[in-house]
Amino acid sequence: MIRKSIKKTEIGIIPEDWEVMKLVSVANVIDPHPSHRAPKEYIDGIPFVGIGDLGRNGDFIGNKYRLVNSEVYIDHRKRYQIERGLLALGRVASIGKVVNLKYLKEIYTISPTLGIIDPQIINKELLFYLLDSRYTKKQFIKVMSGSTRNSVGMEVLRELLVAFPKDSKEQTAIANVLSDTDALIESFEKLIEKKKQIKQGAMQELLTGKKRLPGFAPKNPKYKKTEVGIIPEDWEVQELGKIAKINMGQSPSSIYYNTTGIGLPLIQGNADMKIRKTIKKYYTSQITKTCFSGDIIMSVRAPVGTVAKTDFDGCIGRGVCSISYPNNYLYYYLIYMEKSWSKYSTGSTFDSINSDTLENIFVGLPNLSEQIAIANLLSDADTEIEELENKLKKYKDIKQGMMQKLLTGQIRLLEDKP
Repeated sequence: MIRKSIKKTEIGIIPEDWEVMKLVSVANVIDPHPSHRAPKEYIDGIPFVGIGDLGRNGDFIGNKYRLVNSEVYIDHRKRYQIERGLLALGRVASIGKVVNLKYLKEIYTISPTLGIIDPQIINKELLFYLLDSRYTKKQFIKVMSGSTRNSVGMEVLRELLVAFPKDSKEQTAIANVLSDTDALIESFEKLIEKKKQIKQGAMQELLTGKKRLPGFAPKNPKYKKTEVGIIPEDWEVQELGKIAKINMGQSPSSIYYNTTGIGLPLIQGNADMKIRKTIKKYYTSQITKTCFSGDIIMSVRAPVGTVAKTDFDGCIGRGVCSISYPNNYLYYYLIYMEKSWSKYSTGSTFDSINSDTLENIFVGLPNLSEQIAIANLLSDADTEIEELENKLKKYKDIKQGMMQKLLTGQIRLLEDKP
């Protein structure tokens, strides 16, 4: 680590041997579609992608982009070539979003919701992180402050300031550290997604009896057709109201709401559920209907069927119900059912489900021991995923701290030369 003198600049304090330059001075800033007129759409053509169609690594998000003919692509090629390794910067809606454009197998063109950045005298990867830094975002906030516009002009992009070391080796060193951190984060994201898919597959098989855990499968398994589909012959089907205690919510008067913790936490809809858990946002001193720690909470108004667990006693409003059951099997079964609730819900203004309908929902059940075994396996999978997500958050926080220090020269990676 080197310690050198510092200087005060338009973007803050940086090392004396760093430079502050306008984006247009270190890169070509290109308007990909200068007419800003939407080209004619074709059924079969070349993708014309905007800020919402690309992830930060240049991958397509969905397939709702416009298709255009080859003449648009030929025209665009006069201004930029994706394969050269370019960046893009959002200037409409997602202002300041940075995209590392990827040369995909299929050719595509860029809409004017993005400005194309072609680095000239600066490391491309370093510029990507500089444009994604806090001080760049602050420049956008300053430009947008007091404005009702949801876009910025190309000139605003060209006038953005970036600070960077003159030494190309130091530029590369900073970019490599942040790129390696991103690679670690991406590997965790892929692992988490894989674990979630494995768990989803396990739920599909275990909660329908297609797969049995060791010790529970008979030697000659037989199946039967029931109200919940085909299940093992040794399973039964029961109505939800007969196996669980259901408590429909009732909203307190809003005059009793508070954020100071008086009374009980109020749970009354999807907004009070996050990542399968209930959260404390508002409290009420008027207690109508209660739920208890360990209960299942399910939304009974649009969207119907969202499921969470609560780890605190609370007051439930009209938008939810609490369901008490002796183990977690029913919790996972109701999650498995989430995409099916629309056929049970009613309502002209918005979907809802009443207590009678809810109590008569059929549930497929193995014996108690198998229920617990299934619930434990799925719970272990949830715990593993949660631990991975906590590690991912930690790495993301570390990366943000690294960016703050590396991109302002508070930490230097190259040693002084003798």
